[in-house]
Amino acid sequence: MTNDTRQKLKPCPFCGAGKGDVMVDMFMDDTWSVSCGNCGCDIGSHKTEQWAREAWNKRSGYEAVVKQRDELLEVLDHIACHDGHCGYVAKQAIANVTKEMEK
Repeated sequence: MTNDTRQKLKPCPFCGAGKGDVMVDMFMDDTWSVSCGNCGCDIGSHKTEQWAREAWNKRSGYEAVVKQRDELLEVLDHIACHDGHCGYVAKQAIANVTKEMEK
């Protein structure tokens, strides 16, 4: 029997998937991530497995999505596009996601 001191992972904050669907991955660049095999969300790369687990468990679903959406909108405001169309398309996509979130 091993003494596993790793932090247990909480269910996915977006779809609620639990044990078996939430996975810890180590990449070739020696970074770690936690992701959901059900809906595909992840917390990005972290230097250690412990940090990846902590980041996953501290993440809150709706609030995290809203924050990411707002950050994307802010970035889009600074993107220069020669015909102005690419920023519009991206903003429309984010607006559609926002409508779905509010349902």
